[in-house]
Amino acid sequence: MKRELSVRLLHLLVWLVVVAISFLAKTEAALPAGTATVIGLLVFISGLSLFAWAVAYLRIAALGVVEPVSEELVMVGPYKYLRHPLSLGVIVSLVGLAISLRSLWGVLAAIVLFVPVSMYRARLEETAMARRFASQWHDYASRTYFMFPPVH
Repeated sequence: MKRELSVRLLHLLVWLVVVAISFLAKTEAALPAGTATVIGLLVFISGLSLFAWAVAYLRIAALGVVEPVSEELVMVGPYKYLRHPLSLGVIVSLVGLAISLRSLWGVLAAIVLFVPVSMYRARLEETAMARRFASQWHDYASRTYFMFPPVH
């Protein structure tokens, strides 16, 4: 339980750091303001849409815990293709936010800081899912992508 809380807090802290960097470390020459805003908002909305789609299928289990709380393995909606669409949605949204704010440093922070923490947390979730759902999990994991297609 202590490890799970630590991972959740680390994930939140890194998310806050990436958002802060995106707001504070602008790179004016990266893209023209209008272009950056449009592209960034489209990317942000895409990530947020994936996140919302995943939450719609995961429901109460989307509360941020590492250990599964659901009695059934969710394998529909975005989970038909990806094992961690919530994480991917947040990553895409963070990148979109940074682009819209014209922060190359925010994009880099999302990739260098947030992606590894999200992948670590996802691996912990996968270990817990394998314990809970055994062979059903292994079959599901063998036919879906981890977080980023085409990575299994």
